[in-house]
Amino acid sequence: MPSTLVPDTTDHKPTVLIVDDEAAPRAALTQILKQDFHILTADNARTALAVLNDHGVDLVTLDLKLPDRSGSDLLTDIKREHAEIEVIMVTAYGSLQSAMDCIRHGAA
Repeated sequence: MPSTLVPDTTDHKPTVLIVDDEAAPRAALTQILKQDFHILTADNARTALAVLNDHGVDLVTLDLKLPDRSGSDLLTDIKREHAEIEVIMVTAYGSLQSAMDCIRHGAA
């Protein structure tokens, strides 16, 4: 059963990795979440994978379009290597088909 991501009132805050190639959405999500979560960011898939391998991450917000590969391909890699991590897809260019594909590949 998947664990529930709840803001923690102890010293340990859950960690969220925000993956987006555009600075404004990264900054906006950071601002919204930083009080209750430890925030890590990446602006491309390569950096995101490095962060995932180096840090304990509880949740990923993932842009569908990245400069070095598609967010859906990165989603597949994340779920294969880190099945316990929940992934929320974020995009300004979505379609019903892309949403269905991402859910099929494990997005929350």
